[in-house]
Amino acid sequence: MANNYQQVCGMKPSLRSTIYFILSVMITYIFIAANPVYDSLQFRLLALGIAGLVWGLQVLGALLFLGNKKVPFLNEAGKVCLTGSLILMIPVLINFIFTNPPEAELLISGISVLASVIVMAFMFGAFLKRLQLSYGWLEFWLLCLCIAVPVQAWLVGIL
Repeated sequence: MANNYQQVCGMKPSLRSTIYFILSVMITYIFIAANPVYDSLQFRLLALGIAGLVWGLQVLGALLFLGNKKVPFLNEAGKVCLTGSLILMIPVLINFIFTNPPEAELLISGISVLASVIVMAFMFGAFLKRLQLSYGWLEFWLLCLCIAVPVQAWLVGIL
């Protein structure tokens, strides 16, 4: 299996998933830094840590429980994570191009987060089906999000 990945992408699967997750962290930080509600470095790093924890738990679970399916799982999860992060760049670009009041920036960012979660959930479910893995992985990820998103909103004073 690793040889097929190497032939297609020119890199080892573990390196590829690592690159996906690193790019996701960088892109997510840009989204957080561009968002007016995160007014200090401490809040930005805390927000990034909360977002990273959701995916970190998936990575840890895969490493502990998936045996020979951990590499394909991590590659697919990395793609899902990167896609979600790229969707978060839409409000950054909109707010960079157009001058918007902070309330509009917050609304645009919120819509982008919702769109990102929906796209990631569908992608996550699709790759679980392809890999013949339990939808419990998706359910756990969604549960983590159901905790992480309100915690983030509470930290910045939205809730």
